[in-house]
Amino acid sequence: IFRIILLACLAAAFPHRAFAQATPFSFKAGAAKIDITPAQLPKNLEGILDHIYARAIVIDNGVTSAALVSVDTGMLGEQVWRAVSQRIEKDLGIPAQNLVMNPTHTHSAFGGTAEQIYGAVKAAKEKLRPARIGYGTGVSYINVNRNIIDRKTNKWWEGANYDGPSDKTVAVIKFETTDGEPIAVYYNYACHAVVTGNTDLLSGDYPGATSRYIEDSFDGRIVALFSAGAQGDQNPVY
Repeated sequence: IFRIILLACLAAAFPHRAFAQATPFSFKAGAAKIDITPAQLPKNLEGILDHIYARAIVIDNGVTSAALVSVDTGMLGEQVWRAVSQRIEKDLGIPAQNLVMNPTHTHSAFGGTAEQIYGAVKAAKEKLRPARIGYGTGVSYINVNRNIIDRKTNKWWEGANYDGPSDKTVAVIKFETTDGEPIAVYYNYACHAVVTGNTDLLSGDYPGATSRYIEDSFDGRIVALFSAGAQGDQNPVY
């Protein structure tokens, strides 16, 4: 799924004719994040465990551009996508078809308005600079298959199935300046964001914690966007 997203995004943003028209070293990238933690929480939330963010990467080759967006929220509906895609096309010149926008699917957060997401994309475009792009993979063992059969009832139950199929791959796209300075990473992993439970405390869950860890490790010079892999049957091992 991650490779399909990568190839589709790059094919849409940089078709063959665009490569032919673009000048050498015209590839640029910019990234930004904005705090979307709500000022007022609904009554079912006890408080804020950690702040949540909308993050964006904009890429441009001098002919056309594209945007990758990740939001610390449970879901992003069609209405939000339509509003954001139409506005970035009108105001920022980024074609709607070149927008890849995803929630981190944390079960402990909500929010991410069209205005906030647009603001993140706009800020990322304003930071465009000459860049290069790379791709790689690693592994992480925090996920486990969550489909088990209860031995007493012979019915499905949600629990750790250590023998079930589970993809441990962490796929990463890295953006850096032509001098090697970090700009952003867009990474993908297959696991539900339910470490912190459901809706008792506002949290970006493990995707938010991971992105903050990456960003802090680079002293805030990088923006880290999480995208969810095939997580339908994958839960955190803890």
